[in-house]
Amino acid sequence: EEDLQAFVHDRRPSLPFPLKNAFGSCAYAISPKGAKQFLECCFPLKGLAVDVPALSKFVSPTANIDEILNAYYELYSTYCAIPPLAISPNDHQTSDTINTIQLGSQPQESSPRETTRPSPGNESQELMFRIHGCNPYEGFDHTNYRIDLQGTQNDSIFQELLTKLNPRLVVEVGSWKGDSSLHMAFLIKHLQLRSVVLCVDTWLGSLEHLEESVKGWDVRPYRSHGYPQLYYQFLANVLHHNCQDRIIPLPATSSNAARWMIDQNITADLIYLDASHEEDDVYSDLCLYWRILRPGGVLFGDDWAAYWYGVICAVNRFTKEHKLNLQVVKEKWFLQKPTH
Repeated sequence: EEDLQAFVHDRRPSLPFPLKNAFGSCAYAISPKGAKQFLECCFPLKGLAVDVPALSKFVSPTANIDEILNAYYELYSTYCAIPPLAISPNDHQTSDTINTIQLGSQPQESSPRETTRPSPGNESQELMFRIHGCNPYEGFDHTNYRIDLQGTQNDSIFQELLTKLNPRLVVEVGSWKGDSSLHMAFLIKHLQLRSVVLCVDTWLGSLEHLEESVKGWDVRPYRSHGYPQLYYQFLANVLHHNCQDRIIPLPATSSNAARWMIDQNITADLIYLDASHEEDDVYSDLCLYWRILRPGGVLFGDDWAAYWYGVICAVNRFTKEHKLNLQVVKEKWFLQKPTH
């Protein structure tokens, strides 16, 4: 009980607990919201003979933890990570390739809704002017900034998705300094695709940047008079790598950007979600950007790891609610939108 209380109030990165009987001998993780409900409904564990009204309707007040969890499984399965969280690198199976997502053809057009897409040949320019009314790179002196990239988004998954989906529009939600968007832009040029990468970010940092909870991701060095200047570093990185014809920045919150795209009837073939790692934020992003994804398209994200329990819980919840096929490859997760 003390561990759960600390988890709820102190934002511990994960809460593994063994369930040896009904659930098998493995470790699950529960989100803060789930832990709070767990506390309200199922405790105190010490002295279960005490009458607990929430429990008495379903199980005996002398029930053990497995019996309690069985009674409440439908509720808590929303918040529990499945497959189990990896407490060590080998605690659950992963694969090196995408096996279950069908990538043999381009995503289908949405129907009956008419979609708005950039015309062939000038996709980047048209979308850029719809957003900004001008070219945001024009007149910006990137030589005042050194190249400053952060991240390791260069695995083969990006190339596999780009090659097999051949997307016209890629949306990246959470771009930071542009490492993953530049990697996709390089691949797009190498593969001779006409794809455009739309990068959605506030460039103000997320919770882990403000809390400095992840070493090396402090936003403070990029502030000027208290306001982060990461947007300009992003522009400079794009210009240094000559990818301004393939990358379009959209400075907005993920929710505002999604609602604008929905209002504009803009759809995407491939969406990469790597913004906030908080459970409620991730779930909200999934709901909004799923509406933007075209049938047959793929929504995927990063950080399927024990530290980012919020991502895992939100993705599992969304997957179950929509009865989707979730695949995890190393630390990346994938959902393909059904074509019918």
